[in-house]
Amino acid sequence: MQGMIPDITDRLLIQAGAKLLDNTLDIIIKGGKGVGTVTRKGLQIEVGETAINPEPKKMIRRNVEDVLKGCTGAEITIIVPEGGDVAKKTFNERLGIVRGLSIIGTTEIVTPMSVDALKATIACEIDIAVANGFSSLYLVPGKIGERFLKEVPWDVNAVMVSNYYDFVLGYLQLKGVKK
Repeated sequence: MQGMIPDITDRLLIQAGAKLLDNTLDIIIKGGKGVGTVTRKGLQIEVGETAINPEPKKMIRRNVEDVLKGCTGAEITIIVPEGGDVAKKTFNERLGIVRGLSIIGTTEIVTPMSVDALKATIACEIDIAVANGFSSLYLVPGKIGERFLKEVPWDVNAVMVSNYYDFVLGYLQLKGVKK
């Protein structure tokens, strides 16, 4: 499986706590321990919210509704006990997700990270930079370039692109970023 990057969330314990709610049929979905908080604009989730993407919320809501059958509401709290530690090994902090993992699944199945997933993460980082007002982006292949840019005396937004400059330059053009 050369070229494959293992998904560090594969086999990670994810728990859900449920509390039934009186006087409502609402299904409220929250993040608990190990689920990150969004701190930057540009994601599908508002700043200050826990990092549970819309699709996983729909899946959770659908399953809870199937069980409750409209009899009562519930508050569901998603917990990833090791999420805070594991998140340090991901791109989350670069994307503005702090103190835990983001819940981003769309298929209910963990799939090892692919080149396409890495490119999607880079695109997401560019989207966040653009949404936060950066009109110039600095492209670096890795950590050495990123560390170098942290030493410059002006505010820069570095995007780590690995070897995917062709993809990144095309995406920047699509987003209207000229510098």
